[in-house]
Amino acid sequence: MDLLEYGVCRLSVVPVRAEASNRSEQITQLLFGEHYEVIEVSKDRKWVRIRIVYDHYEGWIDAIQHHMVSKEYFDYLDRAEYSFDTM
Repeated sequence: MDLLEYGVCRLSVVPVRAEASNRSEQITQLLFGEHYEVIEVSKDRKWVRIRIVYDHYEGWIDAIQHHMVSKEYFDYLDRAEYSFDTM
């Protein structure tokens, strides 16, 4: 499966759903600054299937909430030394 592109969460919270529908169960969420790989786009282009780098969860986000980044910026985020932990 070829990756289409890369993204970063630019909103405080983005729901990640099990299926490409607002009625689908929310299985996790993206937090501001988390980055992900795009692995599929729905036929109607309204949903983007992603794999979150932090925990490897896969799910669907609304395409409006997707913020594309370059491969170079994605790699930079992957190497950056920061933590979401509060401890």
